[in-house]
Amino acid sequence: MANDAQRPSTSLILSGREVFFLAVLIALAGAALAFSSILRSGGVEQAGFSPATYLIPVNLAGPSELQALPRIGPEGSRRIIEYRTKVGPITSVEELASAAGISPKEAKALASMITFRTGKTDDRD
Repeated sequence: MANDAQRPSTSLILSGREVFFLAVLIALAGAALAFSSILRSGGVEQAGFSPATYLIPVNLAGPSELQALPRIGPEGSRRIIEYRTKVGPITSVEELASAAGISPKEAKALASMITFRTGKTDDRD
């Protein structure tokens, strides 16, 4: 009987901490697998996560949508909305630069992320 007391326990019961640790490891492994499949498929654009998936309509967007654009913060979004209200729809990246108070180069970098739709049926972009 003395030998029985010295034998290690073969119990498979895990503590709460051990269960949590295993869950985190499984989640990380799943994330790593998903990320590696995106890389193997040719990058985020081919995986359907391209910034061009959803174009921001600068003539219809609210402040939060406009602020999602790089270099357009709260002040830029306020200026764009004010410009649309006073002058009318924005029709070019040059006009967007002027309205938002950003450089033409910065506005040109936004061209692939925006559209100048106004919601009218004759819009062509």
